[in-house]
Parts: sequence; C-alpha cells; structure tokens
Amino acid sequence: MEDCLATGVARTRCPSMTNGGKTTLTNSLLKSLPNCCVIHQDDFFKPQDQIAVGEDGFKQWDVLESLDMEAMLSTVQAWMSSPRKFARAHGVNVQLDASDTHILILEGFLLYSYKPLVDLYSRRYFLTVPYEECKWRRSTRRYMVPDPPGLFDGHVWPMYQKYKREMEANGVEVGKSLSKMRPAPPHWDHLGNLKVPPRVSPPVSLALGPRGWSVPAG
Repeated sequence: MEDCLATGVARTRCPSMTNGGKTTLTNSLLKSLPNCCVIHQDDFFKPQDQIAVGEDGFKQWDVLESLDMEAMLSTVQAWMSSPRKFARAHGVNVQLDASDTHILILEGFLLYSYKPLVDLYSRRYFLTVPYEECKWRRSTRRYMVPDPPGLFDGHVWPMYQKYKREMEANGVEVGKSLSKMRPAPPHWDHLGNLKVPPRVSPPVSLALGPRGWSVPAG
C-alpha cells in the first residue's frame, strides 16, 4: 500500500509572491524526503503569443488564464494514479524501504486559485515577503522574457494582492493539516506476525509564497 502525500508549494510571482523562497525550500525538501516528486506550475505557462495584454498595458503573465491548468491537473492526477511509476518516469530514485511513502510537492504562484487543485491538498503553506524586499529580489532576477519598466508596481504586485484577497475570501486555509489520517488495514509479515500498520495520509499541500505570513511547522 502506498502512502501518498500531495504537497502544494505556491511559487512566488505574486499570490505567493515573486522571489519568496519557494524554489529554495522545494529543493531542500526534494533532497531530504524519500520518494519525493515536484511539479512546477511555471512549466504550464502558455506560449508567449497566447498571453493577453491587459488594460494596464502589460502582458498578463501573473493571472490564472496565462497557465494551462487542465494540463497541470492531469499531471497531478497521473502521479496520484501511480506515484511509483510517475517517480521513476521523472528520474526519482524510488526507495522501497521508505515505508512505500510517496510525496508530491506542487510549486507555484497560483496554486490556490484553481479549485480542482485546491481540493487535492492535505497541507498548504503560503510564504510572503514585504513589498520592499519582494521588489528588490525581483530586480535581481533575470528572466527569459525581461521585465519591462514598471511591471512590478503596475502588474506583479497588484496581481499578488488581488489573488491573496481572493484566497482569503474563499476561505483557503494554509499552514495546517487539512484531513485526518485514514486508518490502514492490518499488516502481517511473512511469518504471520501482526505488524504496525503503515500510515496512510491523503494528499498533502504545501504552498509557498513570500515571507509575510508565518508558516507553521505542521
């Protein structure tokens, strides 16, 4: 039996804010946790010619419509249907002695704005950083599509505030376990001795935005 934990890590572009430390945390978790896979929301951006220009005059990269969320959901569902197969297909060294636990981390900046994904998380985290630090970090980054002048104040930060307000209005809770552990059936070894049943948890969600909110350890 596989113990599957889906962990959503919110990126930092806005609603998890830009340059909030999600990737750094994700990489640390990936090295520390057994049988751990990561799905990055940034991998699901639509082609540049499909990104609309908004009333603010900027390409709308920081909105949900800029992402192929159906494709991302399908990728998450592929992991849920066979975590071990998914891990091996993505180059993860599967450790069979790790209680057959499999963990999925979702890393992105709009993970809590797409309800079909929100319903899959069992743990959620959201990292924030203050405006000044966020803007400074953003200015030090080099993107394939460079930020035009005024993008941060004219689009990135307003979109972050917008989606954060929507997240709060929709009652999306972060920083706590979202579901009770399901009891596992009895387990016997090859000699017929009863063993302690393995822990089976529903998907976990771990969403990382910038640092403004404290992130409980549990």
